Amino acid sequence: MDMRHSKETFISRENRKKSLKKFVNRYNCVKLHKGINNKMPYKIIDEFYHGK
Repeated sequence: MDMRHSKETFISRENRKKSLKKFVNRYNCVKLHKGINNKMPYKIIDEFYHGK
């Protein structure tokens, strides 16, 4: 996984929070994960609670 925190300079705490929220959203809702059959973590949770 790309270590984003070491590649970005933040101008404020708010800027850092916003960047972290974007990263977490991408990681959980956009990025496919090989360990869970190339699905997004969000999709696995959705299927668990709402069925396929």
